[in-house]
Amino acid sequence: MQLSRVKRRFIFLLSVWVLLSCSGGDKETMLESALRLAGSNRSELEKVLKHYGEKAGDSLKLRSAIFLIENMPHHYTVESDVFDDYYRQADSLFSLSYGPTGMRDRLDSLYKKFSSALGHAFHEGVMRKDIEHMTAEYLIRNIDHAYYKWREGPWTKHVTFEDFCEYILPYRFGTENIEDWRERLEEKFSERIDWLNDYDQKRHSAYWSTLHLNHELDKRGAYTPSLPIDHPVSYYESMKIGDCKDYAVYALFVMRACGIPVCVDYTPQWPNRGKRHIWNVVLNNNGKDVVFLGGDIDPGYPHYPADKFAKIFRRTYAFQKNSLFAMKGDEKIPPNLDTPFIKDVSEKYFEGTDVDVEIPRNVKTSNRFAYLAVFDNRGWVPVQWGEISRGGNVKFEKMGSSIVYLPVLYENKSVEGISPPILVNDTGKVIPLVTDTINRQRLVLKRKFPKFTGVLDYSKRVVGARIVASNYEHFKDSTIAGIIRRNPLMEYDTLNINTDEKYRYWKYLSPDSGFCDIAELKFFQDKADISGEARVTTNGKHFGRRTVECAFDGDELTYHQSVSPSGGWIMLDFGKPVRIDHIKYLPRNDDNNVKPGDTYELLYWGDNHWRSMGAFVSDADSLVYDNAPTNALFLLRNHTRGSEERIFTYEDGKQAWW
Repeated sequence: MQLSRVKRRFIFLLSVWVLLSCSGGDKETMLESALRLAGSNRSELEKVLKHYGEKAGDSLKLRSAIFLIENMPHHYTVESDVFDDYYRQADSLFSLSYGPTGMRDRLDSLYKKFSSALGHAFHEGVMRKDIEHMTAEYLIRNIDHAYYKWREGPWTKHVTFEDFCEYILPYRFGTENIEDWRERLEEKFSERIDWLNDYDQKRHSAYWSTLHLNHELDKRGAYTPSLPIDHPVSYYESMKIGDCKDYAVYALFVMRACGIPVCVDYTPQWPNRGKRHIWNVVLNNNGKDVVFLGGDIDPGYPHYPADKFAKIFRRTYAFQKNSLFAMKGDEKIPPNLDTPFIKDVSEKYFEGTDVDVEIPRNVKTSNRFAYLAVFDNRGWVPVQWGEISRGGNVKFEKMGSSIVYLPVLYENKSVEGISPPILVNDTGKVIPLVTDTINRQRLVLKRKFPKFTGVLDYSKRVVGARIVASNYEHFKDSTIAGIIRRNPLMEYDTLNINTDEKYRYWKYLSPDSGFCDIAELKFFQDKADISGEARVTTNGKHFGRRTVECAFDGDELTYHQSVSPSGGWIMLDFGKPVRIDHIKYLPRNDDNNVKPGDTYELLYWGDNHWRSMGAFVSDADSLVYDNAPTNALFLLRNHTRGSEERIFTYEDGKQAWW
């Protein structure tokens, strides 16, 4: 019996020595460093190594344990009663039967209630480091389950051990509280795709299993506020509404529990609008990643094919030695890049351009790194780093095209411009935007933000609408006084009335599938809007607060919307027959058109900051500047209303948005 224990101990020590020797001294240092950082928890982690090291057939499980342990430092969560209370109240909301809009409103209220406390809890709560608290029991259970799904599962026949460590094995995603999620999610979801093995075409297919399981996740609505820590798996299980990150992370846990190799990729900041975006990839049987988004976009379906990406990273469990975090030393770096668990995977998505920047001699810094930043509608967000050479040159690798970047430093917790903006055009050519204040130009500006699909698509809901007039309330004798035939593209448009006759009742009759969707509706006699003289009625129920009064309130952001897609109308009863010359109408819109009465300020980038061309009140639906610089980057601000503002250049007499 004593000999047997000696043999087992020898096999364990030999296995660890062989594995570390084959991996190189650097890996040995990572493991020993991790065990040292574990402090009093070292014995728990050594139990895991001993558990697998004593069995000759468990060499891959031992390597799995070593991978998890040596990459465990810097993984943590933050514990606080505030987070616990927030999640309890969110779970209570999810148990109620609200639609997406109602749920979003209630989650917004909950978030606002906790907003300041959440930030305080993150900084004042208890940081629970995995390396100091991980139990042998949990880690062994995680390894055994993941390993079984890899070796015996139907969807991983093509997955190497290295891929297994990245796509299936990790027990956590980010900073969430650790839970026993594998068995729970497998029991809930695995049987929903077992039937695929009865189809020869779909058997063992990571693609088909992902596609069908993705249909089970059912993304509903969108909700963007986020906590300073990541949500636990139990939150996602009861979640009724969430954003791209919520569904991507939930899909990651579900797929991994079922033995499907999945990771999460993301862009830290859209280069042409606000916010970031997060999605999934599945390792297909041909060895290539296929993009999808949990509960929303199926694998193989085009994923934002016309959108621009400055950089794309992968969230990893493994410590990335080439990450900015690993190289920063004592230097303060931007928070969105301050993690060792991101890997640049831009080359998997686009052929990037290397951008070389020479830092001007008058810029003095002791920093080792500089950054390229993109504009997020309010300010500059770093998305890539480069090391400053002794000569003051910086190379930024694999940058996306058709994007304007600003070279910046990160100092005193803020971003500071250091040289002119750079346009990387569609062909990858790098064009410095050096403002020319000698040669001037005339600008005619109609908007402060580009027209995006989404809200823009609602404009077509007015096309085909008819203006009908009658002297009878039930319109038994009526005339078609006009038909809207063109898409106004989120702008006011005018429809001339084709009759000089006077009528008491005038009706806006929505086209089929138009939902009677209209933001503003004005009836003119000569040059006067007389809509306020009429009693307004409609024939159907409306969505939420989108009453018929919204079409006449002068607020361009509010709009009327009927519950019924077709057959809706808005009727104006003037009490007596009146002549109408024309109507002005505004479809549902983003309220970013230049508006008379609002105060605007035009800025251009010069000498590493925004310079003002003055602020004034607009008296028309466009702004004219006769003495603007050329080759400049501009920003138009509305000091009266709104928050969406976007950088642009001026080309061929038009705003070119970036």
